[in-house]
Amino acid sequence: MVPERGVPTKAGRPPVWPRRQLIDGIRFRARTGVPWRDVPVEYGPWGRAYDLFRRWQRNGTWGRLLTRLQPLADAKGAIAWDLRGRVVS
Repeated sequence: MVPERGVPTKAGRPPVWPRRQLIDGIRFRARTGVPWRDVPVEYGPWGRAYDLFRRWQRNGTWGRLLTRLQPLADAKGAIAWDLRGRVVS
């Protein structure tokens, strides 16, 4: 079958682990502080989660996320700032 005209197709193999699951693994690791190898398998292989984390770290994705989400959280009052300008909670 030929794809319809104008419908973009992705080249390569489809992902085995959903990106959301890997991001949840990264969040688990950040929240608990466990070594990468101890991230539960329910979040996908630890190596895949680590690879996504490092790729996003190198290309600046985490910085862009922080830049976009921090003002939204601050506007909702979800961030408490102390007098020295450090994040308290």
